[in-house]
Amino acid sequence: MPEKQPPTPDVGRVTFYKDTKQDFLFFVPSKINPTLKLLEGSMWFVANNPELGLCYRAATSLEALYWLRDSLGPLMLAPEVAKWRREATWVNPIPSIQNLPLFPFQQEAVGFLVDRSRAMLSLSPGLGKTICSITAANLLGEDVEKVLVIAPLSLLYMWKSEIAKWEPFLPRKSRVIIYHGKKASLQEIDQPYDGMTWVITNPETAIKIVPTLLTKKFDLLILDESILYKSRTSQRTKGVTRLAKGIPMVWELTGAPANRMIDDIWSQFNILKPKAYASYWRFAQEYCMVNPSPWGNQVIANKMNAEEVIKKRFQDIYFARSQSEVLDIPEWIFEEIDIPMKAKQEKAYHEMAIDLATTLNQEDESGNITASTKVTVENHLSKVVRLIQLASNPMLLDGTNESGKWDALPELMEIYDGPWLVWVSFTRTAYYLEEFLARKVDQRIGKIIGATDTEERNNWIRKFQEGETKILILNMQTGSFGHTLTAARTAFYPERNYDSNYFQSLHRFRRIGTVHAPNVVHLRSVYQDGSPTIDHLVHGLLDYRVGMIKDLTTGMLKDILK
Repeated sequence: MPEKQPPTPDVGRVTFYKDTKQDFLFFVPSKINPTLKLLEGSMWFVANNPELGLCYRAATSLEALYWLRDSLGPLMLAPEVAKWRREATWVNPIPSIQNLPLFPFQQEAVGFLVDRSRAMLSLSPGLGKTICSITAANLLGEDVEKVLVIAPLSLLYMWKSEIAKWEPFLPRKSRVIIYHGKKASLQEIDQPYDGMTWVITNPETAIKIVPTLLTKKFDLLILDESILYKSRTSQRTKGVTRLAKGIPMVWELTGAPANRMIDDIWSQFNILKPKAYASYWRFAQEYCMVNPSPWGNQVIANKMNAEEVIKKRFQDIYFARSQSEVLDIPEWIFEEIDIPMKAKQEKAYHEMAIDLATTLNQEDESGNITASTKVTVENHLSKVVRLIQLASNPMLLDGTNESGKWDALPELMEIYDGPWLVWVSFTRTAYYLEEFLARKVDQRIGKIIGATDTEERNNWIRKFQEGETKILILNMQTGSFGHTLTAARTAFYPERNYDSNYFQSLHRFRRIGTVHAPNVVHLRSVYQDGSPTIDHLVHGLLDYRVGMIKDLTTGMLKDILK
């Protein structure tokens, strides 16, 4: 029997084509129709095709196809377009690799990245976007020899440790170059290497050397926490956009691509495909409520179901999973973030660790020394306590106010969902952190320590639970008993002692009434070369005792209760 021919389009329908030589979609109007004017000024524009005559054209994207269908009704798809649409929306999960037991949603995420040169992977914190991207890059073989990762400064060494942790389970070996600081160098990248080369840097460093980075011919750019590029006018976003144009593959990773309004996503999509998503206001008006005024347009709210609409219309570049969509998530989601100490902090810590004594200086705003204090220890217990304090901030011992972990907290609060708990071991930390965060974040901050009376303590907890206060700092000795803090989405631990107060604190925000798995983020100081500190010893000891808790690292939801 002869092959069945596709039906002839009805009057008023259009045929939809794809230009196989260029990254464009286009269709030919079947008749002059006033509704075609609706497309002008959007992502579609009028063009003359030598073979077909007048047509409308747009950069290839699934959203462009939806835009046409919603504006004009049913479309007659050419065979190459039908094939492209199937491939663009299809997710081919990869099987587990060796002893790397990825969960089904992680297998889907890896398969999604492997099949797309430019894409956004949105997984809630703790669900494994880091390990998914590392695995996907490995599976691309020789197509990806050099990878540039741009991550928040506080996460550079987390990336290094994650690559080292999972390398034994992956098909390729890796070398990692941290590019940040005065001694940073890219010379090693030019040396031959039989494996993958990972260069990890932060946005502020990267945008200063965009031309230099482009000469290194990276195969893949990974933008960790792409929500940092939500502002279309910031120098950070503009610099990363220039960099992305010169690298063939770009993957964006984020816990949530929008903080409040859906228009936060536009600049992240524009980085991936600037031709397909060229107009911010077209995007904003499509998915948000925009209020025109004499001073310009203003986005005031998201349109109803805008998030679900975007998930459907952008399946070709956007993959998202939240905690509520993933089964068998644990009661807590643990992450460890290693953060380099500052130079003077590291010097004081090293002297105490080696010589059991250090001299701490106090400085004025100009860096002049105003006072000095010599701190010594007489036994191992005292040494442990002093090292924990120095790894947190030397100012706890009347030294210089300098801390990598403290500086990282405001940045991490942009990444992890709030409300936030900040658990500390020392009362002085609570006082200093309250003052520090008040200068850095635009949120109301509460504090509960031993000196906080019962009435004030209950008042702060009520405000936190009801959403009036977004940040609550608690001393573990007093805040870990008798309180219900189930409103918390993330708990930060910038310092921990080896005692039972830590375990009690975990149960303050995971109780009856909790409707999500809270993120537990342990901040650990490391030397500037990445070497471990007392924080790692304390973490190992607490981890050993934590038998009833699920031990999770980034991306590997591994239950040790069995």
